Amino acid sequence: MSTLLDQTEQDYQDWNQFAAKLWAVVKEPPLAGSKLSAPPEFVTAGAVLMFHFVRASRTFQAIGLLAANGFTQDALVLARTLVEVFFEMAFIARFPDDAVFYLEHAEKIERSWQQRAKTQAPELLTFLGVAEEISTADPPQKRVGHGAWHPKFKSVRQRAEAAGVPMTDYDLLYALASRYVHGSGDWLREVMKVAPDGVYVSYGSDRMERRLVLFIACDKFLEMLFMLEGCLKVPIRDRIMELKREYDALVSKGAAIVNLKYALEATPNNSPDRRGG
Repeated sequence: MSTLLDQTEQDYQDWNQFAAKLWAVVKEPPLAGSKLSAPPEFVTAGAVLMFHFVRASRTFQAIGLLAANGFTQDALVLARTLVEVFFEMAFIARFPDDAVFYLEHAEKIERSWQQRAKTQAPELLTFLGVAEEISTADPPQKRVGHGAWHPKFKSVRQRAEAAGVPMTDYDLLYALASRYVHGSGDWLREVMKVAPDGVYVSYGSDRMERRLVLFIACDKFLEMLFMLEGCLKVPIRDRIMELKREYDALVSKGAAIVNLKYALEATPNNSPDRRGG
């Protein structure tokens, strides 16, 4: 009889294989190496969507590499980035005319940063090979918040909600990843143990948690593919619908493992149900 740990490891391997299938959609035609077109009124939004998707594709790869090599919490940091990019894509997909605000904000961010660099460390611009677009004589640029690119929906949460994204994505998945990004104290309770002879920090639960990180990454990346198919008419509908069916089966299987875990924890130690394995 397989143990809970065995089942959890197999579940991770299943998600890892599923992630490879998602990535195959990206690196193979028609998505790879094909010129995508968009209606004239959607050109700006399409450009912003593809920028976000290409960025997310690299992040998706990096999450898989980190999880496979024991860096689960670091993969979770990138999962937060992936979820945030998903929110931005969902917002642009719903409000394509607002993509112009994203590009305008990006230009403000760049000009503000260049001005500070030119004033504080001009050699940095030379080192980075950045073409000088502003002069120190230009009026000082007001500091611009990186995430507040929309004039009305200034926060990530506001844009996620306006896009119609289930708030569980923000309140649970995004919040879970944010705990480690910001070094929240609740992580300390999970990885640190104070003993009489010292303080011990352990990441021994990595192998149990990495399937969760892959689930988050696969869940959001699959939704991004559906956005590309719907907004830019990329002909991948049949392929991603097949992957959606496989995704649903994996979620059901994972839920069964979670139910088993809690059932075992609720069973008294002397119960016959605890034996075997």
